[in-house]
Amino acid sequence: KATNVKVEWLNESDRIHIRGYFNIGDLTTQNKRVYYLHVGVGHPNIIHLRYTWSDDLNAENIYEEKLQFA
Repeated sequence: KATNVKVEWLNESDRIHIRGYFNIGDLTTQNKRVYYLHVGVGHPNIIHLRYTWSDDLNAENIYEEKLQFA
């Protein structure tokens, strides 16, 4: 079980307006979250995200990834 899951948008220079706060809460194998991102023409095709969470093994897990739009 992952607790206190948060997602940070690291493309600050893109001047993207994020609506809401990406505090996902708790995740287990029985639940999931789906998010939709809408980007306009000319927007960079790569977004950089950082995930942080706590679990039974570590209180400060961090994972970063870059996602490319096709």
